[in-house]
Amino acid sequence: MKFIGNQEELLFLLQSAAKIVPPRTSIDYLEGIYLKAEGKYLKIAATNLEAGIKNFLPVKVEEEGRVVLPPKFADIVRLSGGKELEVQVDENYNAHIYGGNSRFLLKGIDPQDFPQLPQWEGEEDWSIKTETFKSMVRHSLISVSHDEGKPALTGVLFKVEGNRLTLVSTDSFRLTIRKGRIENPGDNKGLYLIPLKVLSELIKFNFSQDTIKVKIVKNQVLFKVDDFLFISRLLDEKFPQVERIIPDKYNTFFKVARNDLISSLQRVMLISEGNNYIFKIRIQGGNMLLSSNSEMGSIEEEIKGNKEGEDMELYLNSRFLLDSLRAMEEEEAAMNFTGSTGPLIFDYKGDEEEFFHLILPIKS
Repeated sequence: MKFIGNQEELLFLLQSAAKIVPPRTSIDYLEGIYLKAEGKYLKIAATNLEAGIKNFLPVKVEEEGRVVLPPKFADIVRLSGGKELEVQVDENYNAHIYGGNSRFLLKGIDPQDFPQLPQWEGEEDWSIKTETFKSMVRHSLISVSHDEGKPALTGVLFKVEGNRLTLVSTDSFRLTIRKGRIENPGDNKGLYLIPLKVLSELIKFNFSQDTIKVKIVKNQVLFKVDDFLFISRLLDEKFPQVERIIPDKYNTFFKVARNDLISSLQRVMLISEGNNYIFKIRIQGGNMLLSSNSEMGSIEEEIKGNKEGEDMELYLNSRFLLDSLRAMEEEEAAMNFTGSTGPLIFDYKGDEEEFFHLILPIKS
């Protein structure tokens, strides 16, 4: 196997694949990046058996072949000199890498046991604007649980109905419901629970195409955009019914500049982190008072805003609220409350998109 390719383009695709490679596994071929030189392209792939990524790079192929190389290959490409790299793999799967004045030898392995990733065949089930999708997923990920003991909560529920896509996520302390419009919906209708991993990686990319195509193949979901194919298994878990915790009315509404609230919360967290991030919100007149006490000391913050309804106070997790505010795009944070024992709710409705986010209070 022998090919010559552009250093920057190769590096970008290798770093993308390396993010999927599991850090520790007893299966040696999963610890590497799959490379296949064929025709005019280099195929690059990686998988951890739950998520996968596959892409193609135009290169000059002088000898076809394939190999699995460790993720260290991406570091070698990054630090090598020269705009082009030459890679030659011998019969023992040793990769000889030439770039600028550098010559590396990197040991690879036989690729015959590397899992076959699904192929994209036919038309997409539906598609969605890239920026809409990234915004919806970014909002949803803040409520996904990282507790493997609660597998149903470690993904985002995708609900497709007509030309509407609804994403739902919860970690039992927070709930996010994000709605948007999809393209080419056809007669599609279904519920799909997609794990955190592939979604969090997908939204990090700056794609040139303005549409992401989506296809469900058996127990897997495929996302296609640019020359990338992202693959993820679907979670076979029962997602909880979340509608019962959504209040039907609010007692207090308070609007404040989002960046001002973020700055105040960052200062509050300096103290609240010593007390499991617990802090108190008190709304009185046109002021929001934030305070926290811990073994470190105490803090009080006052922010002016616009209030409608009753004065109130409740205790929240400052980290949860900060995560929510950082994920938002609006200049103002419009907060709804149902009282001292009810949740804090953000509820934005646009012409085509909706964002609902709920944070449960902490008992004082």
